[in-house]
Amino acid sequence: MEIREFASYGYEADGTMKKLVLAAIISGLVTMVCVANISPWFLFGLLIPIGIVIQIKRGGYSKPLVIGSRYLILGERIVYYRTITQARLDKEKQTLTITPHHGQPFVIAAEKFPTGARKDFKIKANRTAKFDKVSGRILERLNEASPEIVIL
Repeated sequence: MEIREFASYGYEADGTMKKLVLAAIISGLVTMVCVANISPWFLFGLLIPIGIVIQIKRGGYSKPLVIGSRYLILGERIVYYRTITQARLDKEKQTLTITPHHGQPFVIAAEKFPTGARKDFKIKANRTAKFDKVSGRILERLNEASPEIVIL
């Protein structure tokens, strides 16, 4: 029987959250302009940004980076390790680029890991440590899943 182990890390994945926040701000501003200039009935338009905020809170759009035994989940994208053709680890830029045989490549960057530190040198140290841990685990899982993957 296979042991299924999932590792979850906080990561600022690109996704729909930024679009939803922008839509909430724009719809709130448009509603206020319409209320001030046209009619107070446009106050019902405030239901749109309130609904968007509720959706953001309920949906949990701060998706983590999840490393499984057979796949990797980053935001809204899932990549199976067996479909990956190449992985490029750039220690200088602190990025790990994973290229599946179809679709766009995944880029995991150290700068997108959240940290609670306030000082610049501590932020950099925390992000570097987290990136090294995550990239090491991903490369380890890639080697286990299919040893023929090219790792640069």
